[in-house]
Parts: sequence; structure tokens; C-alpha cells
Amino acid sequence: MWAEQLLDYQRRKIGRPVVLVVQGGLLPVALEMWREAGNNAIVGVSLCSPPPLRFISPEAPEERNVRGRFRGEPSSPGRLKQRAAWALSLSPVGNLFFRYLRAGKDLPRIRSFSERNLFFDPERVDDEWIRMCDFGSRDARSRFATFSYLAGTIPGGAWRDDRADLLASLDVPSQVLRGGGIPGAEERLQALVEALPQPSCCQLISCGRSVLPYENPAPTAEAIARFLKENW
Repeated sequence: MWAEQLLDYQRRKIGRPVVLVVQGGLLPVALEMWREAGNNAIVGVSLCSPPPLRFISPEAPEERNVRGRFRGEPSSPGRLKQRAAWALSLSPVGNLFFRYLRAGKDLPRIRSFSERNLFFDPERVDDEWIRMCDFGSRDARSRFATFSYLAGTIPGGAWRDDRADLLASLDVPSQVLRGGGIPGAEERLQALVEALPQPSCCQLISCGRSVLPYENPAPTAEAIARFLKENW
């Protein structure tokens, strides 16, 4: 559904093929856009902090420093867990859980999650980041996008479907940018580069992790600008 919404925006508002800039685990959305519209909508893709290759390709070799829940192959029980997680998120319990996550002065739980999982340097989880998270979470309806993503990443969930062939068909210039701040970063970069038909301007961004456009905006913007200049 997210892919359909973005394609509708591309067709109605932009009116010409675009270069997608994809942050984090939204790689499956980009691939589904490609499946649906191909070169009619997409002329290039820049992937910032994409997930491990095994996230979408269960047969890919296991990479270092990948969480256990991203190592398993899709399975039917995972679909049941996904449906249960989504049903729970729609219930009053889901609403209360969302409010619990964003409760407290300066959003301490969101700050802790950002420091542990998103940023290379915890000191870069600044007040501006927290204000942005606070603003985005004020409308409780925003929880549906968060829960939809989390439910889909459960092993066997739709986010984890095998899309290896779809990735291999992405025959447009494609960039991979990864943060160099975790063990195995170069290995993970190389695994995805080798899976792309037309890799271009792929690199590690030093002192970065999972939110490169925010944590390291200047080198990330420079890398994307170089990618655009060399290919268009």
C-alpha cells in the first residue's frame, strides 16, 4: 500500500520518472514500486542505511553483526505473528503502548532507543532530533505507520518476503550508502553492492550508523549529489 501511495504521488504530482532516496528498512517499498512501475516511474535509487541483505534475500550469506530476528527465513507462523501484532496495535492496548513510548519529559524512551539503535555517536541524539520525534508523534494516528512497519519485519512478515529476484532486476543506477560505525559495515555494504545490477557511487559514511541523512547530512548529501551528477 505504501508503494501504491508513492506511485500515485509520482504520477499525479511529479509527472515524470524519479530517483528514489530510500532510508533504512523502507527498501521493500522501493522494490515494490519497481515491481509495479519499473522504468516508467524510477530511473535510479539511492539506498541510505539499508537493512542486511538477508532481510529480503533469505538465501544470502549471513553477515556479521546482524540481529537474530533478521537471520531466519520467511515462514507461515511468522504471518500469524504479523497478523496478531497488527491486531494488537489496532486495539486500545496498542494506543496505550504508543502513549507509553512517547511519555515523559524529553521522550526518554525514544532517546534511549535512538542512542542504542540509530546513532553511531549517542551525543548526536540532540534536542532537535527529540523535538522532531515529539512533533511527529503528537497525532496518535501516526502509530499505525510505526506498527505496520514493525509487524512487517517479524520473520515471515510481508516486509521480509524474498525479493532477491526483484533486487536483481533493478537495472537502473543504484547507490548504497552505509554508516561505517558498526563491525561488519564494509561486508554488509559489499553484499548489497554485489546483488545490484548497476551499483554506482557506493560507499561507507564515517561515524554514521542508521540515520545518515540526519547524523551525517553533509557527507551524505555530497555522496548523493555525486551519484546524481555521474548518472544524469
